[in-house]
Amino acid sequence: MRITLVGGILLSIVGSIGYIYSSRVLDEIRDGIYLQTARELSSNFEESIKSKKKELAVATVIMAQSPFQNRERVSLSLKKYSLFNNINFSYLPKTTLKPPKSIQDTITFYKNRPYITITSVAPAYNAKGKYTSNLVAKANFNAFSFHFDIKDYSAMAIVDKNKSRYLSNPFYFSNLFETINTMPREKMADLERYVVDEKSGLLLRAFELKNIHSTDKVKIILAKNLRDIDLSSIDKEIEKIVLIAALLFLLLMLLLYKVFITNYSKSVGDYYKELLEDLAEKDLEIQRQADVIKFIAMNDPLTGLDNKVSLVNKLDNIISDTQINEYQVGIVFLDLDRFKKINDVYGHYIGDLLLKKVADRLKECVHKNDIVARISGDEFVIVETNMTDYSNINLIEKIIFIMKKPFYIKDKDIHITFSIGRSILGQDGNDVDSLLKNAETAMYISKDMGLNNYVSYDTSMGKMSQKRLELDRNIRSALKNQELVAYYQPKINAITNEVIGLEALIRWKDAKKGIIYPGEFIPFCEESDLIIDIDEYMLIHAMRQLLMWHREGVKTGKVSVNISTKKLEKGDFVAELKHLLLSENFDPAYLEVEILESQVMNNPKRSIEILRQVKELGVSISIDDFGTGYSSLSYLKELPVDKIKIDRSFIIDLPYNKDAVSIVRTIIALARNLRLETIAEGVETQEQLDFLIDEGCVNIQGYYFSKPLSAVICKDFLLSKNAKR
Repeated sequence: MRITLVGGILLSIVGSIGYIYSSRVLDEIRDGIYLQTARELSSNFEESIKSKKKELAVATVIMAQSPFQNRERVSLSLKKYSLFNNINFSYLPKTTLKPPKSIQDTITFYKNRPYITITSVAPAYNAKGKYTSNLVAKANFNAFSFHFDIKDYSAMAIVDKNKSRYLSNPFYFSNLFETINTMPREKMADLERYVVDEKSGLLLRAFELKNIHSTDKVKIILAKNLRDIDLSSIDKEIEKIVLIAALLFLLLMLLLYKVFITNYSKSVGDYYKELLEDLAEKDLEIQRQADVIKFIAMNDPLTGLDNKVSLVNKLDNIISDTQINEYQVGIVFLDLDRFKKINDVYGHYIGDLLLKKVADRLKECVHKNDIVARISGDEFVIVETNMTDYSNINLIEKIIFIMKKPFYIKDKDIHITFSIGRSILGQDGNDVDSLLKNAETAMYISKDMGLNNYVSYDTSMGKMSQKRLELDRNIRSALKNQELVAYYQPKINAITNEVIGLEALIRWKDAKKGIIYPGEFIPFCEESDLIIDIDEYMLIHAMRQLLMWHREGVKTGKVSVNISTKKLEKGDFVAELKHLLLSENFDPAYLEVEILESQVMNNPKRSIEILRQVKELGVSISIDDFGTGYSSLSYLKELPVDKIKIDRSFIIDLPYNKDAVSIVRTIIALARNLRLETIAEGVETQEQLDFLIDEGCVNIQGYYFSKPLSAVICKDFLLSKNAKR
């Protein structure tokens, strides 16, 4: 560690010294190159000035020596083809100036006018060769600069110290103006040598021109693109520095390596001894962790029973062993009845404690070599080895008997039952998958037959299981392909004959079977949780249909949609409903949700809380099949409902069945006292209608007025009712 620290410090010191030295060397080389470039710029520019002045003098002589009658044509030609295409020629009378002894050329800087000119004077003669006047040619400096063909630099003339006026040649560097204008005043002094402007990518140098009297000066800014300056000598110097640095680094590393090797041999023995001791301790810790991981991977974390992975592995080994030892194996598949209700009523904490106690009781029922596994939330599997048909039945009956005793958890007596299915190795399958699947199929048949029961698998159940899978697949396809449609049954005020609303009822429009009624698939959907998707589907379609009718001017009243408690108790139902109302721009005053009384009573406190939130959205709530549930009256005053729907089972026998008459009168009176609306469903005869009207229930739904109608036919029905009003 100390060697590493010392080596790091030495490397840092050597690196810092090398960096400072190399930076200084490179800066000196770069400065020399830039200074040489700046001097070349001045030299080239000065040569260009001399060259252009000579060219102007030649043009002046040509013009002066041209015959008088041809001077206009010559002047035009010179202006057109000369390098100075805007030369101005003028003649001064001979009395004004004496004939020059030689061609005069000057650069004149006018202080009060923002331009610079180059002037040339020559004597002019007439056709007889007689001196007549002086020809003066002037070239504007801007035009002069336009024809500077010296590559990769430009010129700018600063007119005064404040840089308020200037002429320039912007044809190479368009950003030269901005660079000079934004340059700090203290930096301008450096232009006498050179200035590098990284932002514009230019090298700048000042060059001074004197006017004709050599009293005033004009400062010319010369520029060159940094990319055009040859810095290859810097690259060569960098290569040398890198080579020297590499050699120094290598020498230092060799020195450090020598020191390290000397100390390493001494410490390696001690380290090796400590390492062996540490490895031994680590092996023990790894073994302990491996055992824990193995247990977690193969056991249910809540009950400690085998999980599904462990069950499959052990059962596979048992099946292989039976091929040698020839003993029978039985599979018992158990599913707790109404376990969800226990979680809803008492909470998941109590539910988990219940599962632990159930696991303990199941272990009491089996032999040492049998397997008890928990494969999902409330599903257990028992594998009985060395079974006989008698022992397997005895095991199941023992489980049913022992589970009758209530579980005492947190001051609560909880009663539970199992639905059980069984399968036998060889008889009902020869591999793990088929044995478990067939036992599960038998369990579902047991659940359909009634709770707290068991069923042994037989081959006819396979067809039933296949039918359930096919039905599930077809319903999901119908949802995806929009094959489920809404029919609408009108609700009528029997006194005014006015449509007060519609109930949306689902139909399955199958391409092969035609219309399939809800009784053939809704019970399965409620069992498999497909009802959640169907409820949402019907909500959306009913709302959109009502919006379409309203845009067409059709009066409908409220549309009611049946909502299952599975959908209602889904954690985000209220948020979903609110989002749907907003996204569809649907007035909640036109929506009514119908909830089955029997389902609300499964978890009344939870249902009441959710229904209150629905009510706050402005949506009406109706209780369907009222009177068919239990404990309804004790919760009715707390339910935030607007309407009670009298179940058709009480309407059928009106007005001749005394019990039906008594029940219906009680419901109507109860609703009146609680200030709730009533509506009777399933009304089909005049006698039923007359009795209900006499008792004060005037809102009617049933075949007496109309059966459920498709959207097209329902529209015509609504229009006809609207027309009669």
